[in-house]
Parts: sequence; structure tokens; C-alpha cells
Amino acid sequence: MAACPAPAFAEDAFPNQPDALTPEELQAAAAANAGAPGLKLHSSGKRRPGHPMPAYATFAGPAADLGAGVVVRQRVICNFWQQGPWRCGEPHQSYELQADGRTHLFTYRAVGVPQASPQLLREIADYVASPCFADQLRDLSDGKAPADNRDIMDVEQHADTLIFRTDMTQNPNSYSVRRSEGPCRFQLANARLGGGGMFPSAGITKAAERARLEAARTAPVTASKQQERTQQQQGTHPPIDLSAPASKIPAFQKLTDMLANLFILLNLASALLAVGLPFALLEKGRRAAARVAVGLAGLATLFAFGLVACLHLAGITDTGFSLILVVPATLLTWLAGVGWRIAAIRPERAAPPRPAA
Repeated sequence: MAACPAPAFAEDAFPNQPDALTPEELQAAAAANAGAPGLKLHSSGKRRPGHPMPAYATFAGPAADLGAGVVVRQRVICNFWQQGPWRCGEPHQSYELQADGRTHLFTYRAVGVPQASPQLLREIADYVASPCFADQLRDLSDGKAPADNRDIMDVEQHADTLIFRTDMTQNPNSYSVRRSEGPCRFQLANARLGGGGMFPSAGITKAAERARLEAARTAPVTASKQQERTQQQQGTHPPIDLSAPASKIPAFQKLTDMLANLFILLNLASALLAVGLPFALLEKGRRAAARVAVGLAGLATLFAFGLVACLHLAGITDTGFSLILVVPATLLTWLAGVGWRIAAIRPERAAPPRPAA
């Protein structure tokens, strides 16, 4: 294991620097924060010379204790830009917790999931400051990404992914992690570096795959696993569980997949024929061409309903790609059929008389 890097939650990114800003500057920052008038000035200060946002001010509400040593307060961050006036972000929840002898400060929001427990927030802080994060980042990037010891300023939780970002004011790095059963409790899935470079999950699985193979090799062999291995070695298969839903039987799944693909091909073929075949039948009259076009439109509709039935029987809910192919093709066949039908209603022009010999 590599040496533990400096804690990512090193210090407050907005420390209070009394008298760093003039009363006029503080008044301008408060005016920019007119959208959250109930919040009081929490900290203010200036950054290093040459920074694109040389001054800042934060406004916060009273702290609420969530338990497990986690405190949350509503906060607004305002920055003064070199090329413009004061600008304030939206009010957000700022989380504070004590871990490893430090006060960890970061923004957290849940996207489509319940709020994280205080214990999960503590685990995130411990993970980022642990050797696990440094080792996984090194394996992810094949050693190309430097250890990130900047402040984490933002954590975002999705259904199965946690995204945290560092140094939101300049060249932020963004990391995605997922829950893991191993001692690290999280597995780094991808990293996007603000200074350049993106390392997707396909490039990280060296350490994870090694751990998985080692766990599989050392795991105790249960009776069911031993039976499965014997069946694989002997080329036999367990009997089909007839009590299971039909959509879960492999043979049924294979059949519905084949039928679904067949219905898609027949639907697309009907659309192509509905556009081109009536022109080949003009010698027999527009009525004949219209009958063929309308018939192909009916066939395309039948094939589309067949596809929907197959997807329903297979228990497939993600039907977007299939419908993107079939619905426009079906509409095209009906447009062709209606067009030819209208053309058939209009009287055909009589052929001009031939000049007398």
C-alpha cells in the first residue's frame, strides 16, 4: 500500500479573514446575495494575487446537528470576479464533520435518491483520506494521475454512484466511486482531471479484477457451486425450472429475441417496399399501386405490434432503440399508402391521341 496522501479535506476553502474586505465590498456581496436574505455573513476573505476570483464571501444559516458528529447548515458562496461584479451561487447544504482530527467541509446533494446517512458521509471522508483512494487512482491511470490532496468541495450522490469534485474554483477534478464490499468500502470508477485527462472505468479494473480473482480462488466451494462446476465440466445443464416465469427461461428469452429482431427487419422491409414498389406497378394503374402501398402499411403495423408483444413477453422495459427504428418506418409506410390512395382517387389523365398517319 502506498503512503497515505495529505487529507483531501485539508481545510476550509473559504476561511474567514477579518478585515480583508472593506465594508463597501461586504455590502456589495450582501446585495448580490439578495435571493437568500435570511442568511448571515459567515466568512469572507481574499485569495492569492492573480486569481480570477480574488475575493469571496459566504453567507450561512444556523447549524443543525444530524448526529454521528455531522453538522449541516444552509450556505451561499459569493465570489468577486476580476472581469465583473459579485456573483452568488444558489443556496446549498454545507456539511461539516470531524474526522481524523480535522473539520471536513463540503457540499452534498442527492439526485433522485434519499439523503445519505451521516455514517455514509463519514465513510466518504475516511475513504478520500485513505491509501485506498491513492492506490485506486494510481491503478486507474497507470500512474499518470498525480495524487489529489486538494479540498473536496462538492459531493453528489446518484442511484449507485457517488461523484466528488475538488477545488471548484479552478481546474476541478471529478471522481466517480461505487460501493464496494472490500475493505476500502468504495471503488473508484472513473476520474476526470481539470488539467486534462480522463480515465474511464475500463482502465481501472486491474486491482479490482485481481481482488475478484483472488476472492474467487480462496472462497469456499459450496455444494451448489461444486454441482455447477461438475455440470460445466461434463457438458450437462440443470433442468429448467418450470415454476419460474417464462421470461426467465433461457430458451424462451432466445426465442423472443429472435422474433423481435425478425419483426424489426420485416417492418423496415415493408417501409422500403411501400416507398419503392408502387412505382413499379404504375403500368397497372394508380389504384393497383395504392392497394399495394396500403397493404404494406398494414403489414408494417402488424410487425410493429408483433415486436411490442415480444418485448412485453420477454419482460424488456428499455424499448427505446427498437421503437426508434420501428415507429418512423411504420409512419413512413402509412404516409406512402395515404399518398398513393389520394393519387388513385384523382382521375388519371387520358393519353393524348396519336397523330394520324
